[in-house]
Amino acid sequence: MDEVRNWILCIAGIVTVIKNIYDIVQQEDKNRKKNKELSAKAGKPDALHNELQGD
Repeated sequence: MDEVRNWILCIAGIVTVIKNIYDIVQQEDKNRKKNKELSAKAGKPDALHNELQGD
């Protein structure tokens, strides 16, 4: 019975880690979108776009 409990806890831990990574990625996407909108309003080029272009 302890082995089953350990497997369940292991799987729960893995699911938690994956969920946390997903939440971090979603927050970064939200921040990137917000920064892009703010830079467009200010008339400034998108810093991420410039990094990708090598400027």
